[in-house]
Amino acid sequence: ERAQLLEAIATRRYVGLAGPPGAGRSALMESALREVERRGWKAEAWPLVSGTASIEGFIEALARVVPTPDVADATPGLIALTGAEDTTTPERWAASLRAMAEREVARLATLDVSDAVLFVRHPELAPAPVRAFLDAARDAKRLPLALVVATEGDAEIVLGPVGVDAIKAFVASRFGHDVAADRALVSALASASGGLPGHLEALLELLVARAELTLADGAWRFVGDATKLALSPRLADAIASRVAL
Repeated sequence: ERAQLLEAIATRRYVGLAGPPGAGRSALMESALREVERRGWKAEAWPLVSGTASIEGFIEALARVVPTPDVADATPGLIALTGAEDTTTPERWAASLRAMAEREVARLATLDVSDAVLFVRHPELAPAPVRAFLDAARDAKRLPLALVVATEGDAEIVLGPVGVDAIKAFVASRFGHDVAADRALVSALASASGGLPGHLEALLELLVARAELTLADGAWRFVGDATKLALSPRLADAIASRVAL
C-alpha cells in the first residue's frame, strides 16, 4: 500500500485514505511521510496529538509545507469563518463556509509550489472551516501541495484486513522465523486480530507484556497458549482510540 500511496501523492493533489480502525492508516501515513522527507519533500502530519486539531494548528502545518508569505495572506479567511456562524440558518452558514473555503483553495492554487504534502490524520476532529477547506480541496482541479486525508467515505486507497501469509511475514520480521513457524499462534493471531495490522500489533505487544513471548539467548519464543488468545472489547476500544490519532 505504501508504494500505491507514494504513487498517488506524486500523481494526484488530493488522496483519500480509507479503512476501519486498526487497518493501519496512521502507520501508512507515517511511513509515507518519512519516505517523502527522505526524497527531499516538505511534509507534515496534522493533527499530531489529541486536542491540537485547531484551525490555527492547521494553518501552521500548511504554512510549514508551503513556506511562502502568500499562505499567510491566503488563510486568514478560514479563521474569520469561525466567528461567522448564523445559528438561525444552518443552511446559509454551510453555504457561506463552502464559498469561503473555495475562495481560499483557489487563492492557494495560484502558488507555484511543488514537492509538498500534508497528511491529515483525523479530519472529523477538525473545526468546521478546516473540514470545508478539505472538501473544497478535494473538488479542486489544482492545489499547490498534495493532501492525504484519512476518510470513512469514498477514497483512492482503501485499507483492509491482511491474509495469514502477511501476518506470518510480519511476525517473522519482529520475532523471528521460529515464532512465525508456530501455526497455532499465527492462526490465533489472524482470528483474534481480524487481519487488521493495528490489532495484530496490539496483540503481540500484549503477549510480550504477559511474558508469553519471551526473548532468551537472542531468540524469541512463544510460551503461551494460543487457544486463549483473544482481543477483548476493552483492548479493541483502546486500539480504536490510539489509531484515531
